[in-house]
Amino acid sequence: MIKVLHIITDYPDGNNKNSTQAVKNLLESTSGPIQHDKISLIRQAGLRFSVDTVGDIIVVKVPKLPGGIFNTLLMFIAYLMVVRRYGGDRFDQSIVHGHKLTIDSVFALMFSLFQRKKLVVSVRGGTDTKWVKYK
Repeated sequence: MIKVLHIITDYPDGNNKNSTQAVKNLLESTSGPIQHDKISLIRQAGLRFSVDTVGDIIVVKVPKLPGGIFNTLLMFIAYLMVVRRYGGDRFDQSIVHGHKLTIDSVFALMFSLFQRKKLVVSVRGGTDTKWVKYK
């Protein structure tokens, strides 16, 4: 069985009002030979971090700073908090999938590097295409 850790900012976890069913539908339709583990990443105003579990989803809330300032540092701190709470052994997946280049995939990169897993990144419209074009 293939085990994939998905890191998703718009996953419908009950905490995020700006969510879509698209990723949830995709994961549910491919659940046969693939085990999908999910981390829902929520950026919020203020300087608070939190890590909770809602059903089978790990929900990580991180500060939302303008222009992505300190994004890599924030994602590293969030990674440390998740691993401290759940332990590194909890993340035995073979693949880490960041569902958005500019946010999710920075967090996914932390799991890929420190857990020594393969990284897959989705580049989506809007922010991602602007970032690729201008950066």
